Amino acid sequence: MGNKKNGYVYIAYNPSMKGLRKIGYTVDLKRRINELTNHSGVPEAFKYNYWAEFPYPDYKEVEELVHDYFECDRFNSRREFFTTDCWEIISEIESYNPVRSSISKEEKASISSDEDEEVPEKPEDIEEKEEFRAKLWWEDSDDHTGTREATNRKVKDEEKFSISQLFSELFWFAWNLVLVWGLVYYFS
Repeated sequence: MGNKKNGYVYIAYNPSMKGLRKIGYTVDLKRRINELTNHSGVPEAFKYNYWAEFPYPDYKEVEELVHDYFECDRFNSRREFFTTDCWEIISEIESYNPVRSSISKEEKASISSDEDEEVPEKPEDIEEKEEFRAKLWWEDSDDHTGTREATNRKVKDEEKFSISQLFSELFWFAWNLVLVWGLVYYFS
């Protein structure tokens, strides 16, 4: 088996997408930024706010944990764009102790200039976001035996259970539909 490369968890932004941050991972930062920028629907080039290097395969897990932590700020459930303040995301990524990380002076200036702009909000209200965050990490626990990672996994398992319930319901609906169709066909 070949030598596994370190990877990067990054925060990128596009000046035409005000208030949105993309959180992703890659093994080649330059190639990834070019991939993001080269889509025909992207009016301006993506730029990095920040990147952090992690050993293989930790960078994949860190990206997933950061996505889970900021899930309530996700702009679209099918995309990796978040309305979270960039400094909050950086702080969360740094909590996983990267090998090294970087944020350029130019990017620091862009982060601080974006703070004055209005961030697009999803319809959820603040209370729903706080309830979701409480699921990920409860601060009022007396023993503090749960870790954020374990709690994130628990929430993820609950989501998988509800998805499996959905598929089960869809299966029974389809099965009943086939039976009804068969009866109609038989008696017609």
